[in-house]
Amino acid sequence: VDWFTFTTAEGSNYYRLDFKNNDLNAWMNYELLDADGLNVAKDDVYTGKSAYISWKAVPGAQYYVKLYSGSEKERGKYTVTLSHAADNEPDTMENAIVLTAGEKSASFDGSKDTDYFTFTAGEDRAYYRLLIKNGTVDTTAYMEHQDAAGLKIKTIEANKGKTGAYSFLAEKGAQYFLKLTRNDGNKLGDYVITIEEYPDPMGDTANDALNLAAGEKVNSTIAGKEDIDFLAVTAENEDAMVRLTIANAPENAQMNAAVLDAAGKELTSWRTDAGKTSETIVEMAAGTTYYVRIKSDKVGSYTIAREDLKDLGGSDVATAYAAQAGVMDELAFEKKGDIDFVAFPEAGASILVIASGEKNVNVAVIDENGMTIQSETRVYSGNSKLFTADRKGAYLKLTGDGGAYRVQCCTENHHVSSEYYVKVKAPSCSAEGLNEMYCVVCGAVVASETIEKTAHTPYDNWQVTKYASCDDAGEEVKTCRQCGEIVETQLIAATGHQRTSWQITLKDTCTENGIQQRVCNDCGKLMEQEIIVALGHVSGDWTVKKYPTCAESGHQTRTCRVCNTVLEEQFAPALGHQYGEWTVIKEPTSSAEGLQQKVCQNCGDTQEEIIEKKGFLGGIFGK
Repeated sequence: VDWFTFTTAEGSNYYRLDFKNNDLNAWMNYELLDADGLNVAKDDVYTGKSAYISWKAVPGAQYYVKLYSGSEKERGKYTVTLSHAADNEPDTMENAIVLTAGEKSASFDGSKDTDYFTFTAGEDRAYYRLLIKNGTVDTTAYMEHQDAAGLKIKTIEANKGKTGAYSFLAEKGAQYFLKLTRNDGNKLGDYVITIEEYPDPMGDTANDALNLAAGEKVNSTIAGKEDIDFLAVTAENEDAMVRLTIANAPENAQMNAAVLDAAGKELTSWRTDAGKTSETIVEMAAGTTYYVRIKSDKVGSYTIAREDLKDLGGSDVATAYAAQAGVMDELAFEKKGDIDFVAFPEAGASILVIASGEKNVNVAVIDENGMTIQSETRVYSGNSKLFTADRKGAYLKLTGDGGAYRVQCCTENHHVSSEYYVKVKAPSCSAEGLNEMYCVVCGAVVASETIEKTAHTPYDNWQVTKYASCDDAGEEVKTCRQCGEIVETQLIAATGHQRTSWQITLKDTCTENGIQQRVCNDCGKLMEQEIIVALGHVSGDWTVKKYPTCAESGHQTRTCRVCNTVLEEQFAPALGHQYGEWTVIKEPTSSAEGLQQKVCQNCGDTQEEIIEKKGFLGGIFGK
């Protein structure tokens, strides 16, 4: 880990740190820290790349820079540069910097900074081209073209490292302003603005058309819907096959071109979209002049070029044109019905035939004796087709209705590599990606490189994988949005037991103890337990169960008021009968006994007794 420190000046507020990873074959990480070690900004930069930090610094403050490799095994060199600047560009139209044709370097030096520039058009009819190149501003930079009243005419934008352009026909002697801003006012960085002035080289009619010579390239601008450019194309002393190519500047204008004969009759036409290149091929007789007419309904700049093609194909296999590996050859048929021959350099070689003109090309593969190896195939205009020699001594036999075409050859040991890698597998956080570079002729893979895995992208929210309980901690995780892998884990504290109120689980009696408990309200675990001591019997009053009678004894008890258990009992003796006097129920006679009884005064019990018969003379002598 490397450390640097610096102290800012008292007056300069805006500072910038540039980092370049020269040859470290890994990510170089860098951090900007304040005097307390708190992070201000951090990022990383890969091999051969550059990055920077811009920020408004505290005057007179100390800062630290920490640099370290993303891999402990890799070593390499890097460059770190510290710079600071005050804002020198004006922020209003009133004091805008005056510009002349050429380049002007400037920068956004302050937060929310706006820069103004001005220029005045000449007194002659002229076109102006405005360009803005975004050097190091890590956001989109805008250049607004305004008139003298500050009204917007056009906005040109440029992303970091890119250039935006705009061309227009200026009013004579008019003053214009350029307002420079960016879509993130806190992003600082450098930019370059350019003003180019040039007269219109093209004629406005066929009579004053600019002559376009063989091999010549002309830059021009269409000033608007009313502006039309004319160029003259003349074949010299021999028939010519002429390619006209129009490259349209990366603006929103669409260029429409047509080829006219000397009488003004349109022979062919084509269109070039913004940022694209297109072409047409014209067959010209010796001494003939044609005119190219270019117009657009919008302002835009373009480039037109002329190239005279020659018939290079031989008339038979003996004079065949030898294709060269790695070379794209421009060929043309001499006339309608012409036959061209192109020789494969070796067995296994491939030749791509490109019908670059407006006419089709018929192609067959033959041997040295003219015998057909592969039947004739048509390559339509604007398309291409690949042909491969399976044996030594093979040739292409090409026929057509005139026009031009291209051939490009490759062999097993000499492929034509594309300029850029193609991403065939995007990297992810779980697997490396893959870039491949292909042969533009046969499509074979000629080089490949792996792309390092990307960093995990965790979800913002935590996901519970184990809920916390009263005794045990839980767990929650953050997973990667892409691969689902757990990238961060943290514990959830145990909740602790939540005691309930006392609950009687065994009720006490007069003679036996009871039990009461407190348990956890969440998990049911026993937390506390107490004995409820038996209180003993509580004696009540005497209760007569049976009162005594004349013949039977009485009975009374005392029970517990709580449980009704009999605690005491007593017995009362029988009262005995209390008989009254005898009462005669039936008087005796001389012939029958009588009956008398006495009754108990308490229970009504009776006792009876026989009265004997009366004696003679009516009982005088009786009992």
